[in-house]
Amino acid sequence: AEERKAAAEERKAAAAAKEEERRAAKAAAAATAAEEKERRASMAEAAGARKAVEAEAKRVEDQERKAAEEEAAAARKRSADETKAAEAEAAAARKRLADETRARVEAERQSRQQEALGKANGTAAESEPESHRGLPGRSSHASSISSTRLERSQSRVSM
Repeated sequence: AEERKAAAEERKAAAAAKEEERRAAKAAAAATAAEEKERRASMAEAAGARKAVEAEAKRVEDQERKAAEEEAAAARKRSADETKAAEAEAAAARKRLADETRARVEAERQSRQQEALGKANGTAAESEPESHRGLPGRSSHASSISSTRLERSQSRVSM
């Protein structure tokens, strides 16, 4: 009977030890699962933080690119405005030159007309020495010089 009692106690102790071992394994598995869960949460948090940092970097980059594009557009506009102003200034200078040339040509024409009118009235004939009166080269020489100058100034204007 003692042997049976000892064998039963041994079996009980073995069963208790087995149960204890099973509980320890279960606790170790739960601890491992909790660690794994915590590790995954930490990784997800890090990934979220990384995504947030990347999103912020992209936002800043987009902002900088937009500012650079706006500055380039403003520079192009300034350049176009400056070009337009320079072209307007050059056109005004060409117009002034043309106006001055026209006025000079008109003044020369009127001067020649007055001269011709004066000669027709005989005032020019009286002022010429008698030896030169009626000679073809004398009085027409001054008007041929004027017309040559007129042709030169007109050719410069047309260029």
